[in-house]
Amino acid sequence: MQGTDHKPQNTHPTTLENEHVLHPEQIAGANKAGVEAVLGFAGSQFAAFERLSALNFNAARCFEEGLGRTKALLSAKDAQEYLNLNTAASQPALEKAIAYSRSVYEVAAQAQGELVKFLEARAAEFNRTSSASRQGFEECPGRFRRRRSGSQVRHRRSQHRLRQLQQGREAGH
Repeated sequence: MQGTDHKPQNTHPTTLENEHVLHPEQIAGANKAGVEAVLGFAGSQFAAFERLSALNFNAARCFEEGLGRTKALLSAKDAQEYLNLNTAASQPALEKAIAYSRSVYEVAAQAQGELVKFLEARAAEFNRTSSASRQGFEECPGRFRRRRSGSQVRHRRSQHRLRQLQQGREAGH
């Protein structure tokens, strides 16, 4: 009987076919890296929130000082005293307001910079993984054709063997 030189079929995927298969370790590593990145980002945003809270607390203290200045202005005995108290109180208050504004801007700019870095890193990671996935999908038609042609060859071989068996039976009867 011909065709006994049958090669054993490889049941394991080849290196090329296995190249884009995700393994549990890869998924766990990616998840761990993602969680660590989010926790790092959350920590930096929390630090920014703490700095803003401290600034607002100090601004509230300035408000108390402003109330004291207002009481002093109300207790002025004449217009000249009122003008002198107002001038003396206005300059430090204005400087504190400008310092507060600058500090809030610095905290906001730093937090925004960290947000941009985080989002850029996530976008780069997404692009890297999605391009690898796209490459795997682009290779799929070729893999399918190879598998289909391999299965067609196996099908033709099995049909040939069946014909040979039928011919052998018919010759034997």
